Amino acid sequence: MNAVLLWVLLPAAIGGFSLFLPRRLSLWLSGGVAVLLALAALFVRIGQPLPFVGLPLDDTLFFFGRSIVVQEAARPWLVFWFAGLTLWLLTALAWGSERFLGSTALISLSLWIAALGVQPFVYAAIFIFLSVLLWLPVLLPAWGQATRAVQRFYTLQLLAVPFLLFVGWMLAGVESLPGQGALAQRAGVLLALGFAFLLGVFPFHTWYPALMEFAPVGGAGLLLTFFPTVALHMSALFLDRYAWLHESPQTVAYLLLAGRMTFAAAGLLAALDSNLKRIWGYTLMAATGSMVIALGHFPQQGIGLLATMLLPYALTSWLGTFALAHLSGEMHFRDVQDLARRKPWVAAGILVAFFSFGGLPLLAIFPTRQVLWQAESGSIWMLVGQMGLWAASLRTLNVFLMEKPAAEGEPSPWGTRLLLGFGISLNFLVGLFPRVFLPLMGFLSGIFEHL
Repeated sequence: MNAVLLWVLLPAAIGGFSLFLPRRLSLWLSGGVAVLLALAALFVRIGQPLPFVGLPLDDTLFFFGRSIVVQEAARPWLVFWFAGLTLWLLTALAWGSERFLGSTALISLSLWIAALGVQPFVYAAIFIFLSVLLWLPVLLPAWGQATRAVQRFYTLQLLAVPFLLFVGWMLAGVESLPGQGALAQRAGVLLALGFAFLLGVFPFHTWYPALMEFAPVGGAGLLLTFFPTVALHMSALFLDRYAWLHESPQTVAYLLLAGRMTFAAAGLLAALDSNLKRIWGYTLMAATGSMVIALGHFPQQGIGLLATMLLPYALTSWLGTFALAHLSGEMHFRDVQDLARRKPWVAAGILVAFFSFGGLPLLAIFPTRQVLWQAESGSIWMLVGQMGLWAASLRTLNVFLMEKPAAEGEPSPWGTRLLLGFGISLNFLVGLFPRVFLPLMGFLSGIFEHL
């Protein structure tokens, strides 16, 4: 038995099979497989004999002179990704998701895991781009306004590939570069450009609001939640692997500058926009910026700060996307006036997600945002981004409370209200009891030995 077969090839095969199933059956099958693989990752130790079988679970699969490794230290990440995917796919049944969402998400997650474990690591960029290509039928179910937004996304992702491939080829088999300052500097610049395109760092951020505005909300929200965590994981693997990279002061300076500019720009642009979907895209962009800032504070804070941020960010992103997916139309402010009366549960879910990403006390993201604020010593970049997110949240609250006499109330189904109530309650629980929930994410940092 092999861990790569279990967590890479098996979900890819089942995802491929579910492409031919009806939408609801595909979501049920993909969500069921995701929860089983999350439970397997939680209880089955890689490299140890399997219970009731006695055969060891090998961590490496060889093919054509290459190998994919799923090591024991990666198990917490498998639990996090597959458990999160279960939540998204099974609740997608409530919003009428896209036809290929379940199968695409399952196959792309298997490719992401393969990308992070492939040896030589130079091939990781190819796996990442192939996984992104799979999202085309989800993001672009019909030709129309979404075409330009999706083209913009794929153009920037394609630009990242040659930079990451070239750096991986140039540094293949090299862990340190003693006496090679010029080579290290060139590799660092290429690597920075590659990850700037990959993560959508400002000013290459335009696909965050564009995808949320024109692509289906549920599919775009799922992609913009999972993909940045995979890209950040890949960034951290580069930092952890190459000593010259994590020992260079330029690396810290670049990460902090990129994260601060992205967070501040996202907050400002969100405050100035009047489209609810675009504001949500900028909010997710701000989340990526704050995680890049957290990564830039190694080794003082270590990778632990980034790991603890993932749970509240993922829960809040799911809540906001789930609520927005129950709205129709362009979602300009004029279209969502009086939403607090017409759809109170949907309005509450959106507002809790917005204010949580804004760092409101008692909500899920506040504890980690407070630690990040202290690490930044109250920098002007953090202040600008924070004030922008607050302004966008308050403007949204004001619009939801505006009276619109011509509009009639549209009560949400009881299942939707139950899920929104669960998401809102969980958001408050994580914010009120961070010492209970956030330490669970500390296991994610075990895979990075030098950070």
